[in-house]
Amino acid sequence: KPNHGLKRVDLAGQAANRQAEQASASAAKSTSEAAAFEGRAIHTTPPTEGAQLGDNLAIAAPNAACALVARLGGQRCADFRLAISARPIRSRSGWAYFYAMLVGPRNEYSTTALAEGVASAGGRGVRPWLEVRIHPQVVFADQMKVETRERGLEKGVIEALAALVPPGGHLMVDYESGGQEETFAELVLGVPPLATRLGEMLFAAGFRGQFKDWYFSEGGHEGPRKLQANKPVDEQMAERVLRQHHHDLRAFLAARMSVDGEQAKIIERAKQRAAFILAEFFT
Repeated sequence: KPNHGLKRVDLAGQAANRQAEQASASAAKSTSEAAAFEGRAIHTTPPTEGAQLGDNLAIAAPNAACALVARLGGQRCADFRLAISARPIRSRSGWAYFYAMLVGPRNEYSTTALAEGVASAGGRGVRPWLEVRIHPQVVFADQMKVETRERGLEKGVIEALAALVPPGGHLMVDYESGGQEETFAELVLGVPPLATRLGEMLFAAGFRGQFKDWYFSEGGHEGPRKLQANKPVDEQMAERVLRQHHHDLRAFLAARMSVDGEQAKIIERAKQRAAFILAEFFT
């Protein structure tokens, strides 16, 4: 449950600790599947080898997870189209790495990804899920830079990914690796996940189940911090979780703030967001 006893937090210290944790994890050669695709650059010229699926780039040796994310190919995302590159993860049956690239109005492909991550087609009682990092900026070959948030691409790709997730599935979004600094600060200060900037987008995209903040203070092999949003299995679960969300948001709005300066501004924005969610979705 969210901690509503808000207190003063040293965000600079948190950032320093985070850097130390990341250095330690790197030195230990983290085995996290999410870390395996971290920061990788790929070429986006449509390939001459490999299967072509719709408007996508290469889909290497397609498995069920590749087929799942390939459904994104050709979909509109703000003023662009999505093109997907994917390949199976050999050590994980039914999993795939994927990259969501942008295609511009002149059919030009971006040279960096809008989003990248891991997809699972599910199985053995587990529903399909995705883990993704959304980049704050996308670059094209002519060095044109597109700001993800300003152009509505962040919201657009979350909505596209949400459409792939069935009831009982989930989406995890990295909030530690650039572009999600506000959500990072909010969660550190004890803001309920739903009232964070990222949480609101996930909720609006259809994730009405429980939220989980994957935060590991030991800096081990679990990869970056991420916010997980679930879709309820059925209406009964949805009603139960929505009641809890309603309670958490009201408790947060009523909580006394023992912060000042920039932290007080962060909390105030989060409270405004919580009030909007209550008015928009719970009346």
